[in-house]
Amino acid sequence: MGLDYQENYLRNLDFWETAWKRVSKAINKPPDFAYVKNIPSLLNKYNIKSVVDLACGSGWLSFMLAEQGFQVTGVDISESAIKLATQVKKDIYKNQIDAEFLSQDILSMKLDFKVDCAVINACFEHFNRERAVELLKNSLENLKDEAYIYAVFDQVALSDKGEFLELADGTREYKDTYRAGMFLRNYSDEELKEIFQELNLKILSWEIVDNESRSVLVQVSR
Repeated sequence: MGLDYQENYLRNLDFWETAWKRVSKAINKPPDFAYVKNIPSLLNKYNIKSVVDLACGSGWLSFMLAEQGFQVTGVDISESAIKLATQVKKDIYKNQIDAEFLSQDILSMKLDFKVDCAVINACFEHFNRERAVELLKNSLENLKDEAYIYAVFDQVALSDKGEFLELADGTREYKDTYRAGMFLRNYSDEELKEIFQELNLKILSWEIVDNESRSVLVQVSR
């Protein structure tokens, strides 16, 4: 990874901290997307009990899964986001819910215990291809031998709207006032399947959901 890209990536991390600092009140309820309500049943189908929610933000998905009986660890690079999630846990759930929150870079996170499943909801697109593979590899380090990865891959950056710099691999770094530093990269179905094959991940479920997003469950094979 070249120095220029590393500097771009650090600006991307700064974007997320700045964005979450603007949020004064966390939303702990899930958005009105059809796929969201189907996540618990899909995880239960494969007897998944513990999950790590990557790029959890203020924790709405973590809380939804914890309410459904899953043991959840939410991880986000933004300390501001984690503070919001922790406050929601205290104020709304009175700390009586099985959800913990950590401020770590999900590319290098280290959990104290291994979990059944990594949940990657609409954050894969904020990494270039090399970093995205790094994200999956690091997730595997925190999973049990028999484990799963559930991800929602959004269709993004399909138009020329907004101000952005295109990096060498096609990843966009936005320059707009409210998105300065944010990365977006659209992953085709073929590219995702190539990455899964590269990492020996077996596709168990692949559905087209809201806004043409891909809801995918893969099995870890070691």
